[in-house]
Amino acid sequence: MQARNEFLCQKDWTCQPEGSSNGTCFRQLRLFLGSLLACCLIALLSGQAKAQSLTLVTVVSGGPASVSDWSLTFSGGTAPYYASGTSGSSAVTNVAVTAGGTYSLSQSNYSSSASLYTFTSLACSGAADTSTSISNPAITVQSGENVTCTFTNTFVGGVLTLTKQVIGGSAAATEWDLYMQGGAVPNGNRFGMTGDAMVTGVYVASGSNISIGEYTTARGTATSYSYTLAGINCSGSDSNGSDGVTLLANETVTCTLINTLGGLPGFTIGQAASQNPVIATGTQTYSITVANAGGMALTGPTMTFSPTLNGQARTPASGPSLMSGDTDSDGQLDVAETWVYQATYVIGQTDLDAGGSFSSTAVFDTAETNSQSSQLSVAVSQLPELSIDKSANFTVDAGVPGQADAGDVVTYTFTVSNNGNITIENVTVSDSHNGYGTPLVPGNENGISTSNGSTDAAVNGSWDVLKPGDTVSFSAQYTAVQSDIDYLQ
Repeated sequence: MQARNEFLCQKDWTCQPEGSSNGTCFRQLRLFLGSLLACCLIALLSGQAKAQSLTLVTVVSGGPASVSDWSLTFSGGTAPYYASGTSGSSAVTNVAVTAGGTYSLSQSNYSSSASLYTFTSLACSGAADTSTSISNPAITVQSGENVTCTFTNTFVGGVLTLTKQVIGGSAAATEWDLYMQGGAVPNGNRFGMTGDAMVTGVYVASGSNISIGEYTTARGTATSYSYTLAGINCSGSDSNGSDGVTLLANETVTCTLINTLGGLPGFTIGQAASQNPVIATGTQTYSITVANAGGMALTGPTMTFSPTLNGQARTPASGPSLMSGDTDSDGQLDVAETWVYQATYVIGQTDLDAGGSFSSTAVFDTAETNSQSSQLSVAVSQLPELSIDKSANFTVDAGVPGQADAGDVVTYTFTVSNNGNITIENVTVSDSHNGYGTPLVPGNENGISTSNGSTDAAVNGSWDVLKPGDTVSFSAQYTAVQSDIDYLQ
């Protein structure tokens, strides 16, 4: 007979060992059935018959991994004290747990693909306990709760592809094997010819430098040995792959290894400005010179030009436009050719008033090279300058004509001109008159020539805004006294 039986309500039921009377066993069986029925009724009424379970699930967002790349674990509480397995496995699916138990939750990587992910969230559903998170990886399961805890892992790696471009000659792109190496690359190294799966759409870790290069193979013609690796152009944020490439999170990058027949491609770039330093308003003309300094023609040329003043963008009035240098009009920067581009910007009075310096960036690129830029800084030279002229005439000449007598009134006029290159504000005039009468107080300002935008809101002895090239006047009257006649004539 069975020696031990376990039930939800009554723990132990036993019969007498073999050889005992059947009556004893039957009496115990009746007792057992009656107690079981009573126990189940009590459980039904009290809710104690409810079961509870815990399920762990992995969600993968993006990238190459599957849910089986992580092992999920819960531990603690009461029996069962520990369970571990991959998402969807019976080991961590609908596992019966004890009511009121608190369980720690964790995951671990099963494969190298998992290392390309970051653990972005942990949340549980079906539980009264809503505190579960990455910072609090635990769950308390209450009676009757069927809880599911979800671990979300988000792809933060990049996708890298290597391709080959051959310029000149008869060699095919498949005559080279391309490679990527480094800790960010699966198994540390991948190589294959252009188009191979080994170097196409490879999931790599972000933030680490990946070395890129090529091997010449025995495939195809021997002409491949006369080619030079001219450059490695990458489509992503790290455009120059010659010193390796580093991908950002979720960045998809294609690096093209360019082989040229003969010499390496190359060019120089520089620029100059018609005003340096800037001292006047008007058109500033920028000349940008690009010279082929390599051993092959450069195709697909592009030029961009961006001026700023004190870090603030300015809009070019024209250009950049090719003005000269393409001697055979083939649209290629041929060996030994020098091209001159031109761009303009109209300098305004506000630019001069701001001061500081202009900075311009010219960027030239071709199909065979990486882009290169030229920066030019041109200072704004502020030259403030005012001139003043003083004149006088009798407004009242009661005595000897043309001669100052006591009681005569002299009107003085002060003419002020802005001869500099910046706007001057709040212009006033003072006069050191040596008469014995009431001192002069120049005022009554008046615009004589204000075509450049000078303004004055009110006649108060101060001219508000005086633009370069404009002229204003101030006036004052003086009444001669007898002491002037006695001591100053």
